[in-house]
Amino acid sequence: MQVNLAASQERCAEKEAKINDCEATITAKLSEIDSANVKIRHDETIRRKLHNTILELKVCICCGTVCFNSVGVASCQTSAVKKS
Repeated sequence: MQVNLAASQERCAEKEAKINDCEATITAKLSEIDSANVKIRHDETIRRKLHNTILELKVCICCGTVCFNSVGVASCQTSAVKKS
């Protein structure tokens, strides 16, 4: 009877150690997921800005205007320079 109890306690301790390892792995993976989500949001913001800039440039090309302001940001403003 003592042998069965000792063996059961040993298996229980082994399973508890495995559970602790799994919990640590899960915590680490959740942290990686959070970091990846932050990067995704940042990259998506950059993608949207670039997309909007491209759309503005396409509009400028279509209407034939000079499209850069003093800081180089696309902004359609009519000028004397027009497409022929």
